[in-house]
Amino acid sequence: MRKKNNSLFDVLSLNKEIDEKGKHIMEFSPEFPLVVREYNFKFEFPVKPNFHDSLEIMFILKNRAILQYGEKKYNFKKGDILIVGKNELHHCFQYENESVSLMFLKFLPEMIYSFSGYDIDFEYLRPFYSRSPKFQNLIPSDSFDHQKILENFYYIK
Repeated sequence: MRKKNNSLFDVLSLNKEIDEKGKHIMEFSPEFPLVVREYNFKFEFPVKPNFHDSLEIMFILKNRAILQYGEKKYNFKKGDILIVGKNELHHCFQYENESVSLMFLKFLPEMIYSFSGYDIDFEYLRPFYSRSPKFQNLIPSDSFDHQKILENFYYIK
């Protein structure tokens, strides 16, 4: 049985999980390597640029922010989704004097696909690995039923 994590996190608690090289270290249950967390960021404390071994789906719950992803910058707002791949350096920061609330779903790719598994399972991970020059990490809220996605995030949490 997996442990549910219902805590709210802020920038300080997130930054404590990022080591001096920028790697975000998270502990995952070996039985179910998936974590859903809700973060409430205030802008007095910036989030450190970071990368991680996990794959990440971010859902914006309140207000807006900016994601620096390599050379790309994305302005995202309530209801949008961002996809972040394994070991990809990114940096989330807020607009001046605004707070932002985000829901993060992070999981280890081995949860879905391993080299000894079925090739068809890799198709679920393709958006995290197959990056054409035109690839956009941002999925705007007007292109999907964002309320249904949010309900599923809370269900998993």
